[in-house]
Amino acid sequence: MAASLGCGETAIPPGDKTIVAIQEQIASGDLQGARTRLKALLDRQPRVAALHNLLGIIDAQEDRYASAESNFGSAIRLAPASTGAYLNLGRLYSLNTERDEGAIAKGIDIYRRALAVDARSVESRYQLALLLEWRGSFSESLKLLRQLPADETRTSRVLALEAAALAGLNNVNDAAAVIRTLVEKPDFSEEHASAILAVLDKRGTDDLTLPLLEGLVHRNLAPAPVVRRLGEIYERLGQWDQARLLYANSARNQVPSVQPLLDLARVAYKQRDLEGALSYVGQARDLDPDNPKIHLFFGVVAMQLNVPIDAKSSLLKAIELEPENAYTHYAMGLVALQGHDPSEAVPYFQKYALKNPKDPRGRFAVGAAYFYAGEYDEAKREMQAVTGSPEASGGAHYYLGRIAKIDQDLETASGHLQKAVRLLPDFADAHAELGLVYTRQNDYGSASRELQRALDLDANNYLANTNLLILYSRTKDDRTAAQTVRVKQLQNEREKRLDLLMRTIEVRPY
Repeated sequence: MAASLGCGETAIPPGDKTIVAIQEQIASGDLQGARTRLKALLDRQPRVAALHNLLGIIDAQEDRYASAESNFGSAIRLAPASTGAYLNLGRLYSLNTERDEGAIAKGIDIYRRALAVDARSVESRYQLALLLEWRGSFSESLKLLRQLPADETRTSRVLALEAAALAGLNNVNDAAAVIRTLVEKPDFSEEHASAILAVLDKRGTDDLTLPLLEGLVHRNLAPAPVVRRLGEIYERLGQWDQARLLYANSARNQVPSVQPLLDLARVAYKQRDLEGALSYVGQARDLDPDNPKIHLFFGVVAMQLNVPIDAKSSLLKAIELEPENAYTHYAMGLVALQGHDPSEAVPYFQKYALKNPKDPRGRFAVGAAYFYAGEYDEAKREMQAVTGSPEASGGAHYYLGRIAKIDQDLETASGHLQKAVRLLPDFADAHAELGLVYTRQNDYGSASRELQRALDLDANNYLANTNLLILYSRTKDDRTAAQTVRVKQLQNEREKRLDLLMRTIEVRPY
């Protein structure tokens, strides 16, 4: 805090050699020596405002808040017409808002008093506008800023405060214009951006934060946390290429750590670059092997890459580290469902259902596991329990339709599958199953329409192509031979047990 001198009743002149020497001591960091000389002077001349002001400066630098406040207050009482101590006391309050909950109010009062002494004081007006903004009095803050001299209103610090006030008033267009001017200023810095971000953070939107952070990053003024923050905005906006580039830049500028790798893994996963995501999360796992969320992330990605051994190993480790995480059990159920014995998935889905008794999707998953394990009575019981649930009804009717088809109850199967396609119109397998039921009912026109709908949704759907071959064979269609070749080409596209279950509950690995 720079020394500002006032005048008391028996004031030492500002150019006095003793005062100059004390100021030099303070500037050089010899605070104890300066304090000793000041106290000696004050013992002889206790009513000199300049001495109290200097002692307050030393107190402030030594973090003696109460003493600094007292000494600046004494300087003001002794020299009420001099603004130096007002500015120092106001600055003290500005720097101690976390320590003293009344600091902002006291600072506002002291700067108002300073302006009453000198209405032309640029610093008093600016600092008062700053504290009013901190208090949320944006209109009054903006009014004060616009009373500053023209050359001062074009400075970066005032532009930053003006943009913040406009943002606080939700004047987005004007705030954006000021921000565009600010980021082009030669002395624009992170400090100016921070003054605006303090207000923008409370708005909860990225419209103004984005150009502000872009200005910092494009001018290479942004530290790693700011670069990451801009990456987060791009990610929220779905601009994943830009987000990934910034996360990569942030990671390169830091000591290897988990968070940058997880940021990269998360964006890669959203881009469906599963190999990239697995690589990043694998590196994160090496750095933090006891983090259950990282093991969950790795396991989910490995499952989707059809690497079941690695997926199972990682998910079992996640369960070991965090046994009560229901979503990890759900993910483990999905992996078990791909194995040789689908019944192994049942207890994992049951664990999810137990942890989330109000979520009908848990019982739906249990029912699906029973279905693939061939335990149709148990599957039917679970599915019937959730047909009234919006979250699980479509899938429940799909499986109930398949069970009825297995039981040769085509009428019941048709009813369930018709409900399934209404509730899940973009689920190709439901249309394919309904098409097969229509074929068996000799309703070939309806069968053709449903199968074509399935193929429109997924031209390579194995079930739809197989059921279309059955329809062609039944109707002796000339396309039977070509469709036979087509089905053979799709042999590796067998029924995907996870599709509907992952649609029902999205296990986000991040």
